[in-house]
Amino acid sequence: MENATTEKEKKDFFDEDNGILFMKNWNPILRWILVLPGAIIGSLLMRTPFTFIATKLENIEILMWIVDALGQIVAIMAFVGYGAAIAPKGRKVIAIILAVLALAGTSVLWFVDPERYNITTTYKIVSMVGTLIGAAWGYSLHLKSNTLK
Repeated sequence: MENATTEKEKKDFFDEDNGILFMKNWNPILRWILVLPGAIIGSLLMRTPFTFIATKLENIEILMWIVDALGQIVAIMAFVGYGAAIAPKGRKVIAIILAVLALAGTSVLWFVDPERYNITTTYKIVSMVGTLIGAAWGYSLHLKSNTLK
């Protein structure tokens, strides 16, 4: 019985097509407009606790990197997954587009002056790997979606 309750709680936020349930009756134009802002807000909300914890762990460097990597994975998953869930249709395509945007944004780190912005090579690698894993995870949320039509 507990498993049925957990399944019901998990489905309350998303509809049967992996869209956001409370947005189901919203105007499609408004939903298209909200895809990128919603993806960014969802990503920031998911990333904030990890950033806070990572700053508290500055003295324990390996834990800081692990928490930072997990934060990157979860943030990009939210960016891709929630952004695609906001879209009224074509969620798989939107998830791919958002994943490419996330990877492009993370790739910019490789061209930033490391001295000026205090960005290490380790941070660049952790960010890129976290982005790849998070993008794949976010896309996988929409594999069962029938909205590619």
